[in-house]
Amino acid sequence: MPVLPYEIWEVPADVFLSNGELRYYGSSSRKVFSELENHLRNNKTILVSASPSFVREGEVFVPASSILSDANGETLYHEILSSGRFPRDWLDQMKVFDYIIGNIDRHTSNFGYLLDSQGQVLAHPFFDHGQSFFSVFDDGYLENDDDGERFTCYRQKPYNTSFHNGLLWIDRDSIVRSLATEDLELRIRSVIDWFRPILGNIRTQKILELVERRLGNVRKFISSSL
Repeated sequence: MPVLPYEIWEVPADVFLSNGELRYYGSSSRKVFSELENHLRNNKTILVSASPSFVREGEVFVPASSILSDANGETLYHEILSSGRFPRDWLDQMKVFDYIIGNIDRHTSNFGYLLDSQGQVLAHPFFDHGQSFFSVFDDGYLENDDDGERFTCYRQKPYNTSFHNGLLWIDRDSIVRSLATEDLELRIRSVIDWFRPILGNIRTQKILELVERRLGNVRKFISSSL
């Protein structure tokens, strides 16, 4: 499962945000803030991720949004497949990975394909997971949540349907062949534990519970295909 590596940097807020955005995120009239917005208000800095470009010399990244309609749900899923630019196992891996980490922002500009100088279509690593792992909720919101599954109230982009319903469309056999859930769980846990001092114990525990629960669902899904 190709996932783009990245580093986290803390930078002055005015480097990345306009004056209007600074006023909006700093407004005391807003009732709910994400943890990063609280960080912005308190420290006047923001956390940004920096990653190497996956586009090599002679290649061009084409976002999926440039070739897709405004369809939703299973119709969009099959439209993506019928375009001939996205291998099904790659598309299904992205779907399952986003489900496991609770990514709610996989819009059609957050994936696409590469074209090389010969016009050959190539796959790219998964990227932009900024709205995963409860990042849009502050600690108080998570602490008062009984089951830690706030993401069930969202509709997963780009299909605008629930995570669970979307799993019904994918090719189970390709997931069985390509997804090593034990290795993935260890890798995710190691990343989350490394960030524990920044995340805090409440957020870290909620994330680990989310991953464990979602991986359990995926394992049940896989076992039903055997």
